[in-house]
Amino acid sequence: MGLRYALALLIGLSSAAAAAEPPQALSGIENRWVDIRYVMTDDKTRLAAARDLRDESMALLATHPNDLEVKFWHAMVLLLEAEYKRDLGSLRVVREAKRLFEDIEAQDPRLLEGRVHTGLGMLYSGVPGWPIAFGDDRKAAEYFLKALEINPAGQEANYLYADFLRSKKKPAEAIPYFEIALRAPIRPAHARAEQFRHKEVEEDLKAARKEIKP
Repeated sequence: MGLRYALALLIGLSSAAAAAEPPQALSGIENRWVDIRYVMTDDKTRLAAARDLRDESMALLATHPNDLEVKFWHAMVLLLEAEYKRDLGSLRVVREAKRLFEDIEAQDPRLLEGRVHTGLGMLYSGVPGWPIAFGDDRKAAEYFLKALEINPAGQEANYLYADFLRSKKKPAEAIPYFEIALRAPIRPAHARAEQFRHKEVEEDLKAARKEIKP
């Protein structure tokens, strides 16, 4: 693909994202996020796709700066980029995602059934602590529990808190949350993402049960 054609394609994607109404555009962004996270297997390909998706979500945010769902999904795309970037530059990306999540939290902490809290929980649990970054297990747990207060039977809040507990060598504490996540119904509007997540829950629940010492 020539450079001129690649630039034209990128501009076209950004323009399409900016022109689309948020519900339609966000559905497309979520589906591409799912493809990058669950369908693609090569991390270099994932990073390139995540960067393209970042440009698209940024264009949408530029035209809808006050739409909190647009802001949320731009932050989620930034986290996806950082996951595959894996260098010191990714800290700048996650700090921007943190700023966006905190802005949403200040305006509407219950947005998307409290998903902003799971986003902050992932950040605090996933980045290094001081002096490198702002990682903090106590704050991570607080955010996951806030999400569970808002959506106690939800797949994402239960799965991510269970995953956090298991990462802290607490498989017995994690299992009840994995089990709730496994029972959560698949929502039609988010079926692709939640079907992939359901498989993750099954696998991680099985692994957590094996980790418990007799």
